Amino acid sequence: MKMEDKQKERVLDLIKAICSRVQDKEGYLNKTKLIKYLYLIDVEYYRNHGETFTGFNWIFYDFGPWAYEYNDIFNEVSLSSNFTIKEGSRPDLDTQFISTSDEVEFSSIFKDILDESMVIRIVDRWADESLSSMLNYTYFYTEPMHGAKRHQKLDFRKVTQLEPIPKFKLTKGNLTKSEKEKIRKKIKERLSQRKVAQGSNNFTPPKYDENYFQGMRILEEDNNYS
Repeated sequence: MKMEDKQKERVLDLIKAICSRVQDKEGYLNKTKLIKYLYLIDVEYYRNHGETFTGFNWIFYDFGPWAYEYNDIFNEVSLSSNFTIKEGSRPDLDTQFISTSDEVEFSSIFKDILDESMVIRIVDRWADESLSSMLNYTYFYTEPMHGAKRHQKLDFRKVTQLEPIPKFKLTKGNLTKSEKEKIRKKIKERLSQRKVAQGSNNFTPPKYDENYFQGMRILEEDNNYS
């Protein structure tokens, strides 16, 4: 299946970043390991966004997740001067090792720090791990592969999506002005006692109980609504 140029460019940048990170971690990257990286990243990206990053049409092929678009992408990698592909000494194994001279950071691809840290975690986890372990994980422990039928499209709707975190909204308190003044006074007394205690050799850290934290929240509210 033909990929759009914009989509292809974004996946190629991701591959460069994967290569750069694997090299920094002194791991290794071959053709099979690379497609599993792209798949694992798509699974976690879907978990956060409800869509894959690569846009690949993933299917259950002979040895797990695979996509026809990967042929197109790997051909681009093979022809690009930014990548180097070296053949290994074992013709019976997939030993097309991939490296890059183009240093790319994940931060230039993912604007969300959560996405960036997620991808770094995946790459670091498998950088120096054996290919067989990575194949075993993608085959048996990723949701789209559960109950998948060979040569059929993988269903990413099986991926458990994260609940969105509600935005925090500061609201005004219900205390009167005199009650707030009493709390301020208590906080000042505690801070004063703390300074005295810090000046002695037998300093014992004060106990920050619920009253203290309630008072600090009230002062923060005042600062925002004064």
